[in-house]
Amino acid sequence: MNKKGRFLLLLLVVAIFAAVPFSAFAATTGKIAGTVRDGDTGEPLPLVNITIEGTMMGAATDADGYYFIINVPPGKYNIRATMMGYKITVQTEVQVLVDRTIKVDFNLDPTVIEGEVVEITAERPILEKDVTASTNYVTNEEIDIMPVNNFTEVMSTVPGFVETGTGLSRDVNVRGGRSGEVSYMIDGFYVEDPVTGGRSSNVANVGIAELAVMTGNFNAEYGEALSAVVNLVTREGSAKYNGRIRGFTDKYINPHEYTYYYKHLDEGREWVKVDE
Repeated sequence: MNKKGRFLLLLLVVAIFAAVPFSAFAATTGKIAGTVRDGDTGEPLPLVNITIEGTMMGAATDADGYYFIINVPPGKYNIRATMMGYKITVQTEVQVLVDRTIKVDFNLDPTVIEGEVVEITAERPILEKDVTASTNYVTNEEIDIMPVNNFTEVMSTVPGFVETGTGLSRDVNVRGGRSGEVSYMIDGFYVEDPVTGGRSSNVANVGIAELAVMTGNFNAEYGEALSAVVNLVTREGSAKYNGRIRGFTDKYINPHEYTYYYKHLDEGREWVKVDE
């Protein structure tokens, strides 16, 4: 191939990568979308302000009452809808998941009293129509109450995962596959051992915002995996300070109420229990 041919090939490769949007890679955020309608007539309402409380994210509805907010980190949020002449409506406890579109619709009731607020607790739908892969989500709230030390132990609670070995030799297999057939991602980047496969990095439990585990029919942006894809998203900072203290002990019974029995050898070389 001459110089001109190589130059044209290079331009073609650059054009292909430029045409691929960033969202085509593994996602670390979710999307909120929905419609806003008049609570009496059912007509779509344009120019309604939709905001996520505690953040700078938001949107306004179009002529059909439709809106969407992208690049929302995983977690629970309160979504507020405001418009002059209508009650302020807030949907609370909206759970945003990685690589998912969460539908949040509003029906605004007309009012003549400004400042009246209506709160609605959001519910997760039983049937999720936009899910094409076998996916399990574990949120940071669920991890906090689990008796686990790391996210590998969290994975063992997901259907299809089997944990083998103990200590440093502990490993995870999925649906009978090898441990190296699982792809691990942290914030959208692969963290795998280039030689043997498997994870090559770790994240403390308190730093996990959400753990998404896909065990079949992966989307196009996920590759280099035969058994499963583990997409781990870390938590972001907030305006509130928080912390936690966690302790471990090998004494499973209160030492102040437990009588220890020790064994020793007597002169006849027999084991004897004594109460001390």
